[in-house]
Amino acid sequence: MILIYDIGKRTGLDGSLLNTVSAGLLVLPFFLFSATAGQLADKLDKAWLAQRIKLVEIAVIALASVSLFTDMVWLQLLCVFLTGTQSAFFGPIKYSILPQHLQKGELLGGNGLVEMGTFLAVLLGTMFGGFFILSGFGRYGVSIVMIGLAIIAYLSARQIPAAPPPQPDLKLNRNIIAETWHVVAQARERYDVFQAILGISWFWFLGVVFLTQIPFYTESDLGADQVVANVIITVFSVAIGAGSIVTNRLLKGEVSVKYVPLAAILMTLFIVDLWFATGQFSAAFAGQTPVTAGEMLSSFSGWRVLVDLGLVAFLAGIYVVPLYALAQTRAAPPRRARVIAANNIVNAVFMTAATILSALLIGIGFSARGLFLLLGLANAVAAIYAVMLLPQELVANFARMIFKLFYRVEVRGQENYAEAGRKAVIVANHQSLLDGPLLSAFLPERASYAINSFMAKRWWVKPAFHMFNIFAHRSHQSDGASKPGARTGQGAQGGNLPGRPPHHHGFADESL
Repeated sequence: MILIYDIGKRTGLDGSLLNTVSAGLLVLPFFLFSATAGQLADKLDKAWLAQRIKLVEIAVIALASVSLFTDMVWLQLLCVFLTGTQSAFFGPIKYSILPQHLQKGELLGGNGLVEMGTFLAVLLGTMFGGFFILSGFGRYGVSIVMIGLAIIAYLSARQIPAAPPPQPDLKLNRNIIAETWHVVAQARERYDVFQAILGISWFWFLGVVFLTQIPFYTESDLGADQVVANVIITVFSVAIGAGSIVTNRLLKGEVSVKYVPLAAILMTLFIVDLWFATGQFSAAFAGQTPVTAGEMLSSFSGWRVLVDLGLVAFLAGIYVVPLYALAQTRAAPPRRARVIAANNIVNAVFMTAATILSALLIGIGFSARGLFLLLGLANAVAAIYAVMLLPQELVANFARMIFKLFYRVEVRGQENYAEAGRKAVIVANHQSLLDGPLLSAFLPERASYAINSFMAKRWWVKPAFHMFNIFAHRSHQSDGASKPGARTGQGAQGGNLPGRPPHHHGFADESL
């Protein structure tokens, strides 16, 4: 705000350029230091490290406060870079420490609180800074609040229980470029973990485009004033936080990505509807500029815009929290912080790309409304990709609705499934072709269903491949009946194996 509306004007510098440079300096440390930060978090006690980083943060914020009272642009930009550096070192700790202090069933709730806190902090910081920084005593008030919050953060960090390092003998690689490639390569070793990282990065791509373009969208497409822009940013930020918290209730603590494809599809629908809602709003208030918040809230088209934006953000929260939890639980504990560091690096790539592409498209004449529509179409591609990666999740959701609606299916004793581990055999108590769909629809993981190889070749069995893996075996029976078992996990290599009892019969090769 100071760079754009105060120093930029008084010194003759381009405020928009200064804003772009400051945004770049805030993201740059994630490229430079994330790999080193991940190594340190795996080598040292995370609680001890968090306390030291928060202590340094007090000094950074104090320097930033001093810079507010000067016209030294270089000092203010340096403080932006230092703030980004502090965030880059704290990021791997923030997410990798959760599995050390929370039970698996608490991870979703923990990640939801982190996401909600992040966006509410961004919202409050933006609103508070924007309203007060340029007022008479605004710089004094903002400085006092910033330093006070930094001190509170340090005192809070001192309350974090010890988090012993998973790999204290780790040898630090001081080659930043080589280690950056190395941590990303480590994250790619687990296909599911890296896909989760890509999904998280797409969330940040969407978030950057929306949050940076909302002021422009409000002015140019809605013809509304700054208060309306603040209302929209508030709705968007609060909705992301609400979606992040609701995820834990939806999944009941289960680390699962079953709602991710559906959330991605619905996000696309509401982004596309935003295009039409914006057109309706513009037509309703043609010639009436600027539109006030009261006028917007008194019209159907205004509420439609807010509901579309709110639901996009709400669904984004539901979309991203399970992906964070999946990356945390599936990453190897000795290098979990480095996997989170790799996530931060890829996030930074996507956020930088979002900033550059938005600037280029706006520069060649795209409206913010058109940019959002293009983003919605790109999200449709991402949604299709998510469905292709996780077809079982979408099909299983639909199957659950059908079974509950027409058969009133109830699931009891699912805690026994969790206690059995990933290599338990699950056997149904009767023979039915519905056994596979029923079990796969309600089990928390993808199943591998043991079935006679003759039956597996039938055309009407093929659609079931979207719900579970087919574990085909030759049977000594010729009637084509399925044999025991199906398991969640990687086919015959491991995992739970549900299926139907063949009475006293087993597999012909006795491999079960």
